Amino acid sequence: MSFNVNKLDSTSPYAKFINDRSLILTCKDKVSRASLSKIASKNYDVIVIGAGPIGAAIATAMARDGRKVLIVERSWDKPDRIVGELMQPGGIEALEKLGLGDVFNGISAVPTSGYHIAFKNETVYIPYNIDAKTGLRLKGASFHHGNLLNSLRAACKAEENATCLEAEVNELIFSSKDNRIEGVKVVPSHGAAIDGSASSLDEKSSSDDKITIKAPLTIVADGIYSKFRTLNAPTKKPALKSHFVGFIINHPESNPLPCPRNGHVFLTGFTPILMYQVSDTETRVLVDVPGTKLPSQSTGALRKYIEAAGKSLPEATKEAYLKCLESTKRLKVMTNSSYPSKKNKVYGAAFIGDSYNMRHPLTGGGMTVGLWDCVYMSEQLSAKNIPDLNDHEAINKALENVYNLRKPRALVINTLSVALYSLFSGDSEPYRNLRDACFKYFLLGGNAVTGPSGLLSGNNTSPFVLAYHFFLVALYAMYLEVSKFNSVFSLFFHFFKAIYTLLIAAYIFFPLIAEEIFP
Repeated sequence: MSFNVNKLDSTSPYAKFINDRSLILTCKDKVSRASLSKIASKNYDVIVIGAGPIGAAIATAMARDGRKVLIVERSWDKPDRIVGELMQPGGIEALEKLGLGDVFNGISAVPTSGYHIAFKNETVYIPYNIDAKTGLRLKGASFHHGNLLNSLRAACKAEENATCLEAEVNELIFSSKDNRIEGVKVVPSHGAAIDGSASSLDEKSSSDDKITIKAPLTIVADGIYSKFRTLNAPTKKPALKSHFVGFIINHPESNPLPCPRNGHVFLTGFTPILMYQVSDTETRVLVDVPGTKLPSQSTGALRKYIEAAGKSLPEATKEAYLKCLESTKRLKVMTNSSYPSKKNKVYGAAFIGDSYNMRHPLTGGGMTVGLWDCVYMSEQLSAKNIPDLNDHEAINKALENVYNLRKPRALVINTLSVALYSLFSGDSEPYRNLRDACFKYFLLGGNAVTGPSGLLSGNNTSPFVLAYHFFLVALYAMYLEVSKFNSVFSLFFHFFKAIYTLLIAAYIFFPLIAEEIFP
């Protein structure tokens, strides 16, 4: 199904499944052991760990391909998260390829047309590019994370070949013959034992509480706090870059955003602030707090930081920001980390989503990468390509193809997000010079806008285009620096500062590229 901005207010095609828990099996209800044994004895082709946006999407795609899929999620309740709420056009294209372009219908989603960037006292608008096929401008979408996730999960529940289980995967099962993963062990989630009595998952679960479920392939999609990612990359850990602190601006009458129905990046103060609508009357605010340590929320230090950050906003936006901040009882916090992908090294398993690859969410490209991974994985592992998922050599080859297919897009989006965050959050003079040049580069218009827009939206996946624009910004920064000279002596001074700025640009860019190519 395709994404249609004119149908966003229509009823979701999965409406009857959204709040239907009858299709979710659970370990915590008072059910017989024999009934639960049927889950374990069923011949599944695929087990998916995690029903976040990426887990739900890959489970749906494989179920539609005729695979018998078990998707295990600790909680099928609607979550309340503050990120994963803006989908770039590239992510929407991936959903359309998965046949899920209609998941935005009926969830109060807002179409977005580009980005409004405010820097110091100036602004620039970066619209999404024109689609060469349709002649229309590409569209993104913003929404409440929980609403989109419920819609994706409803699409999964609607599939006859998908079995939804509310439980926690306690461990992966390794074959004694070839050390291949052959399934999972699950335990009751939410501290409920199989007979309905209380049980703590922090303690060792009894053998009676564990259910062993086997399948030829296990897909790990357990998200940002994955406990299984180290199996594929034992020495790698997510690198914490910053935190986002979020709250909602309610505007039932007048929208306080300078450019409604667009993403907003405010670089007017001491830290970046992102805003985007999650409905026609609500706007999400995300304030970046750099570093690994967050000011205390209990002492009020965090609230003071967020209040101070908002005082540099445009007047109408600032008024709404401070008013809603004051009425927000508790601020929500989310970690921002990066984690490079590695080739799959665990036989019998595949990794996808944030359990496999993360980047700073500044550019909103995370779901675009994850959903395209779903496209590549579902195509390479299709029943047409691999009729029998017990063909482990074929699976390994297919996963290697997925890794190679995903690389250009992931490299561009990951590098762009971390590089831009480095420029926007850095406080030394070379970083400030690069930040100034970046904004002034956008003001040039033409290819200085359409090129970065294509990269930002996830539709242009060329690493060469990324390098081209990044170093044009660096050269522009050099030009602006040298232009400051007013004597022969100062010319040499500014020339060497310009060279240093170029070296800083290379220092930012090349390690990121190397990390993506040689993780």
